[in-house]
Amino acid sequence: MRAFTRRPLPRRRAASRLHEIPGSPHRPFGRARRIALIGVVLGLCAPLASALPGGGTGTPAAARDVVVGGLPAHTGDSPWVVALASRARFGEARSGQFCGGALIAPTTVVTAAHCLDHRLLGIRPERLPDLRVIVGRDDLRRAGEGREVAVTSIRTDPRYNPWTNVGDLAVLELAEALPEGWALP
Repeated sequence: MRAFTRRPLPRRRAASRLHEIPGSPHRPFGRARRIALIGVVLGLCAPLASALPGGGTGTPAAARDVVVGGLPAHTGDSPWVVALASRARFGEARSGQFCGGALIAPTTVVTAAHCLDHRLLGIRPERLPDLRVIVGRDDLRRAGEGREVAVTSIRTDPRYNPWTNVGDLAVLELAEALPEGWALP
């Protein structure tokens, strides 16, 4: 049986010492150089972000401008379609619209429970100071059209599970009755 002996490691060849030469392009990147390189790459990529959908604003283009491939919809075709809105939470753009629903009776709207989930809203829906339903407005950027009605109560399906979407249903009661003809037939 052969005994193991400890042998010194072979010496590196001179070519592997190129990084030791000052100003050599073979020097390994230190932490500062890596950070500088990342900064340069991000700086070069930033102008490209404005060419992406949403213009690099973090707002999807569909939410900002139009639905891609969609056609204009008119309230006369589907008067029961409503927008859920909160200017306090989502600003003035599109009247604060953040979700949709269907008017099923003059004072009752059905929507998805995920629309009222505090993870989406960033606040419990009961705490929104101006939760409203917008109905009869073709263009949400025109505040003078249609009607805005306050929501007085919110009921979500007790089985609602945000991870599986089981029970993804919510019912909103409105502060005032809308015309009977606007509700879903």
